[in-house]
Amino acid sequence: MAQPTAATVALSDVTQTEYLGALLAKHAAKGDVIFLKGELGAGKTALARGYTRYFFQNPDLDVPSPTYLLHFVYGCQSEAEGALEKVTELDVAAGQAKEQKLEFKAGRWGQLGPDVQVNHLDPYRLPAGRIAGLVDFESLFAHHVSLIEWPQRLGDKVEVPEERLLVVELSGVGIQNDQREARLSTTGARWRGFLESTLAPAAAPAASVFSVDAAVEQFFVGKSDAAGDPAASAHLEEALANAPVRPNAFRQKTLDSLRGRDLAARPLVVLGIESSCDDTGVAVVTTNAEVLGECLASQAQIHEHWGGVKPDAAQQAHKDAIVETVDTAVRQAVAKRRGTAVEGVTAEAVEGFMRDDVDAVAVTVGPGLSLCLSVGVEKAYALAALYQKPVVRVHHMEAHAMMARMPMQLPAAAERPAPPGFPYMTLLVSGGHNMSVLSLGLGDHVILGSTLDDSVGEAFDKTARLLGITKIPGGPHLERMALDGGNDKRFQLPKPLATSRNMDLRRGCDFSYSGLKTAVKLLCTKEILPAADGDAAADAANKQTRSDIAAVFQRVAVGHLVERAGRAVDAAREYLTDRAGPDGAPLQLTALIVAGGVAANKSVRAQIGELAVEKGLQLLVPHPRYCVDNGVMVAWTGVERLRLGMFDEPPRDASKVALYSEIRPKWPLGPRDMRWSKDVKGEHAAKMKRKRADKAAAAAGHESAPKKPRKAE
Repeated sequence: MAQPTAATVALSDVTQTEYLGALLAKHAAKGDVIFLKGELGAGKTALARGYTRYFFQNPDLDVPSPTYLLHFVYGCQSEAEGALEKVTELDVAAGQAKEQKLEFKAGRWGQLGPDVQVNHLDPYRLPAGRIAGLVDFESLFAHHVSLIEWPQRLGDKVEVPEERLLVVELSGVGIQNDQREARLSTTGARWRGFLESTLAPAAAPAASVFSVDAAVEQFFVGKSDAAGDPAASAHLEEALANAPVRPNAFRQKTLDSLRGRDLAARPLVVLGIESSCDDTGVAVVTTNAEVLGECLASQAQIHEHWGGVKPDAAQQAHKDAIVETVDTAVRQAVAKRRGTAVEGVTAEAVEGFMRDDVDAVAVTVGPGLSLCLSVGVEKAYALAALYQKPVVRVHHMEAHAMMARMPMQLPAAAERPAPPGFPYMTLLVSGGHNMSVLSLGLGDHVILGSTLDDSVGEAFDKTARLLGITKIPGGPHLERMALDGGNDKRFQLPKPLATSRNMDLRRGCDFSYSGLKTAVKLLCTKEILPAADGDAAADAANKQTRSDIAAVFQRVAVGHLVERAGRAVDAAREYLTDRAGPDGAPLQLTALIVAGGVAANKSVRAQIGELAVEKGLQLLVPHPRYCVDNGVMVAWTGVERLRLGMFDEPPRDASKVALYSEIRPKWPLGPRDMRWSKDVKGEHAAKMKRKRADKAAAAAGHESAPKKPRKAE
């Protein structure tokens, strides 16, 4: 087998990722197959967008992700088909995903003539190999160009022409969209010359880091892995000299506007939408942290009947509330700007504000419940398409973490410390997430510890139900129960992970609450007396017992949280050892931030405060009203990302809004530092996969082995 030829390309922002795609399109040939590998958010669709726009010389072509529709076809003679239904988790589970493709007329001219199409596929949502029965790959590979995201899902039934295959692996985990690398490799002659010549020219200055204060001067740096040459670089303008790429007009106009804007005189205004779980939150926020409008629609009463969040009911509640929450928040913003009553704001005034004052729409795209996320994302893209505004895709947990950087306009603002600079330590604690994170910059986070099972918020809620609390969320009510005369010394509960046989887990920064929850369940069964009508003594005893169990649980749960957070602070400082900032000075932690719904717990705040003093760090916790999910945190994160040019273009065609509604229910915040945090679930899944493979191989070997002749009787 031929040795692979490879080159590495440094990509300092999304624009450069798109331009790398354009460079590949410049060298396109019929039958090309390009595999696009990388984690969620690594830039696979951005590269495909640059490729397709250059291929058809149409810089404004809409190129959404095909994640939910599997297969998009771009051609000179293609005509758009009717709207197709998205592939849902239920379709996949039931094996009902069916063949479908959506065709787009991409332009009057194609790089390889009018008959060659660009096929953009993404089988991520399908089981491995399922896509082989839905797409005619033989025809695609023979007559067209194929860009395939998540090629690992193709399975072994798709015969890929290795001679014409180029593999592009985009680095990075999480939400950062800058300072990534792309490794291009091939074993065929078709792309070998391109990698050896175009991507490894004579040395030139290193690529500059993108910022809104300066134009992009260089676009990629290539280094030949095969030749072992030192890093070399080239200007993309030179590589595309014979067929220059016209920049996307919308993106260029937005960047120019950001660069030339006096934010002190005319602050940015961002509309933020949050719908990741059970609250619909919308807010309008400015660069100077002024909340112009805010509306939050809670679903607590809806889910109390179910004892937890019911996804389909939550989705319907979001659909019922999304229009009114957006309208209310925007009307408040208009009224505040004009100094008038909200009731007097007209529909025309709302239209004018969205058109002339709002600079971008930010929305939570993950992680969260997919049914719920889709409601907010579709509304955000609909608004962006209608008013042609940039879209800022926000990570739910980063939004919580960024709230501490927002100089809140509250009565106590004069006493509030200045927003922290990077890097700082973030403890994210909520009903769905529990992690210790080193925040190095916007979109640049390292996970030092995460939950192995239940999050601390989930443990509070489940324990609350065991104690008879039906309110949603149950954590705040459990806290009040513990404070209502609870004796946290009456019972003993096990300290999580203290007796684990895995010493890495015992000494690491990860959290675990499932064992504690089970111990509480056994304790409740043992200590809480059966209910008896009219037995006042038993009722009083049970009330006291519940308060005591709540107090003991809270003491152990918060103690575990604080202990692991302390280790994470030490791990963060070790991580920063010998690392310097842009000015060459050693990096030092600036603060300890606690964010998420559980950050509103008084015991958590008090004990984490003591930890911060012990570690010599400033403690910052958002105002309690902004610890829970809300639209302000999304809008503010949108402000921060927009200022750095981190945004997506809106669909030019409003009828294609549904195609852009990509959500990321399991979107990682960043890479995991394996020295301190173990991916136990991932390791277990890999172990079970190996066992199944070994079992299948053994069975296959047994079937193919010649049978021994039976002994004569």
